[in-house]
Amino acid sequence: YEIPKVLFALLTASIATTFIPLYNKAEKKDGIKEADKFTSNIINIVFVIGVVISVIAFIFMDKIAKMFAIGFSGETLRETVLFTRIMLAGYVFSGLSTILSAYLQNKGNFFIPGIIGLPFNAVLIAFIFISYYFKNVYLLPIGASLALITQYLIQLPWVYKNGNRHRFMFDIKDKYIKEMLVLTAPVIISVSVTQINKVIDRNLASTLVVGSISSLSYSNRVMGFFIGFLISTISAVIYPQLSKLSFDSDKRGFFDLVRTSMNSVSVLILPISVVCILLARPIIAALFMRGAFNEKSLDLTSYAFIFYTVGMIGLAMRTVITKIYYSIGDTKTPMYNSIMTIVINIVLSLILIKPMQNGGLAFATSISYICSMFFLIVNLKKQIGNYGMSGVITTMIKILVISLAVGFVSLELYNLLIGFSVSKFTDNIILIISAGVAIPLYIILCKLVKVVEIEAFLEIVKKSINKLKLKMADNKK
Repeated sequence: YEIPKVLFALLTASIATTFIPLYNKAEKKDGIKEADKFTSNIINIVFVIGVVISVIAFIFMDKIAKMFAIGFSGETLRETVLFTRIMLAGYVFSGLSTILSAYLQNKGNFFIPGIIGLPFNAVLIAFIFISYYFKNVYLLPIGASLALITQYLIQLPWVYKNGNRHRFMFDIKDKYIKEMLVLTAPVIISVSVTQINKVIDRNLASTLVVGSISSLSYSNRVMGFFIGFLISTISAVIYPQLSKLSFDSDKRGFFDLVRTSMNSVSVLILPISVVCILLARPIIAALFMRGAFNEKSLDLTSYAFIFYTVGMIGLAMRTVITKIYYSIGDTKTPMYNSIMTIVINIVLSLILIKPMQNGGLAFATSISYICSMFFLIVNLKKQIGNYGMSGVITTMIKILVISLAVGFVSLELYNLLIGFSVSKFTDNIILIISAGVAIPLYIILCKLVKVVEIEAFLEIVKKSINKLKLKMADNKK
């Protein structure tokens, strides 16, 4: 997964990032037809580039694989090469899917881009069962490739519904393509930081005890769930709005959205981070401990998970703030920030790997994300003016204190109840109860210290419940 993801993610994420402001610019200056023409052009260009990358990667995959995992050899390396070659085709369509998602989000349709993970997972799970049934492990990468293609196909009807008709054109001299090329270089470096950090971690982990790479993958997967489910959603919603507000020179509206976005990240991520750190072992056990995932796997993964989770707020905040910079046309600051983040991660990884093993690699990554976050927050004031930075930091501190209090209540409750557990099932129930208690307590404390974002979230939940009730009532009629 990681090899083609890095090869394609840098290209597609950078294009998707620059696509929205350039589409808006084309629509504003030249009309909707020219903007849609630009969309078709960039899709065709990305497809051709994707095919070229796939062919080159297919030919040199044995050498590329060694770059990603220096400790791999023999059968492990051969299977890695074969699996990755099969998955290259799917990642070509993954790039196209990213552009379609950006197009739909810019049109105000967040639902379809938000659910493309459903067909992806359905196909993937189906092939896991098929692979198990036929005892053929090589069906797994085929299923993964097809799953990636479904993410593209499911969005096509909705793009067509918005009036976009695809044109088979290839014009690299188009003025918006030229502008995109200028913006893309620094964006590629900026969006690569997470992938490069993962590659560094996996490379160094391949020199440690067996299971170290998997422990980082599992813990990263859990952290990635929260970032993908919560923070990527916020980024997807705010980015088109920020881009339009910036383009329309609505400074007040822009500043309000900047503050709300950053405070929302703190409100969502800090309590999750604290609870995950304090209850890391039972959380990992509940999610993964079955089959070949034994006590040793649990120790390695929960240990890495704790140190990765320390930096979850840094990664989450960085994801959102980077979009703010892009919305004002500044792609260089995130680029410099990314270079700094990678350097910090490499230096700290080499220092911490010996005393802390896989936990040191995770901790180094977390520290690099936190440093990145603070640099971006402070520098943003210089770029756009006083957007309310002091208020953002104050809110972050308030929420951290509340989260710590709530987290320790959850931990104490878990330690109290776990003594009465009689099975793994009751272990999981106790974990759910302990973590669940934190939610109402957290909301109450946030309301007491007047964290306004919590009221906004409660209002959204209330409206969603009312809409659901109305739909159920209509169905009954």
